[in-house]
Amino acid sequence: MGMLKDPQQYYDNVSACSLCHSCQNVCPAKVDLADQIYCWRQKLHTLGVASPSKKLMSGGMQFLMERPSLFNMALHHASVANALPHWLVYNSLNDWGKEHEMPVFAKESFNEMWKKNKVK
Repeated sequence: MGMLKDPQQYYDNVSACSLCHSCQNVCPAKVDLADQIYCWRQKLHTLGVASPSKKLMSGGMQFLMERPSLFNMALHHASVANALPHWLVYNSLNDWGKEHEMPVFAKESFNEMWKKNKVK
């Protein structure tokens, strides 16, 4: 809630994930945290504190998601990222990677497994 109190000081607190909304779905107090974080993130640019690398990544994801064929091709080849050098992924590609381990991408997407009747 620091973003409400002093956005200039607590701007980095909005780096929590707001994509899956799982925190919102399981919160017993029914706090719409993911929605709040999303709104706060939109204000970071106007405050002049938005992370350049996060803006670049968000723009890239928007570009990719607006083009389904390109998105599917990227998804199909996502496991290539598993072979990237540790120093590259965790230090220079994104701010998130500096504090977290990157997940291992599956060799086959859920969609591909579903088409092959491997999942129901």
